[in-house]
Amino acid sequence: MSKLITTLTRDVQVGIYDNCKDVVRVYEDRTIAHLSGVRWVGNTGGYHVYKRRIDGAAHARILAAAKDEADETVWDEVYLATGN
Repeated sequence: MSKLITTLTRDVQVGIYDNCKDVVRVYEDRTIAHLSGVRWVGNTGGYHVYKRRIDGAAHARILAAAKDEADETVWDEVYLATGN
């Protein structure tokens, strides 16, 4: 198991859902993001947490920002890598 570098949380609003949280865990070899969103099934949408693994060059940028304690840059890179 890889060493956990940092865990970041951010309060977000998703559509009509208030008090949601996005969570990012940065490890030495990967980043795991739990991002809030709406999942549509037919004509009905409901709150859903999407779990995304980020590795490669995107993870390298996130890891560098996390080690520099640049939290906003970490979030920017996570949203860029996941398309949010």
